[in-house]
Amino acid sequence: MSPTYLLVLFLGVVVLTPPSLADYPKPPPTKKPPPEHKPPVEKPPPEHKSPTKPPKGEKPLPEHKPPTPIGKPPKGEKPLPEHKPPTPVGKPPKGEKPPHYGHNPGHPPVESKEDSYKPPHKIEPPSAPKKPQAPEKKPPTPPHKPPHKPPSPSHPN
Repeated sequence: MSPTYLLVLFLGVVVLTPPSLADYPKPPPTKKPPPEHKPPVEKPPPEHKSPTKPPKGEKPLPEHKPPTPIGKPPKGEKPLPEHKPPTPVGKPPKGEKPPHYGHNPGHPPVESKEDSYKPPHKIEPPSAPKKPQAPEKKPPTPPHKPPHKPPSPSHPN
């Protein structure tokens, strides 16, 4: 290495290093004074306002309606549906079959462990020697692809 290159490198290191290692003065830490303790102020209980004037933002009370007779519902309203006794827990409703355990509608039924058992296949020794198979031929090239051409000698690589 040339001495001028080393001198320039050394000068650059000397010039750029001190600012990064400088000890800058830190601003004094600012502490907020603790808030003054104020005794709790007792608020007087809110005054009860008369119901004749509703406070702002509240809706007035609805007008009093006479009670409706128990046997007949008022006009414009549907009668309440009759009370039906609940269906027993153990019995499904009439006309419906209980769902199979582990079966979800729309999915093929799940095989149980008893149904899925299959006996092992018996292995039989070959009775007669088989004909030797001919060597497999290469599958024909697909018609949509042209056969591969070797590169021409004039083509530069």
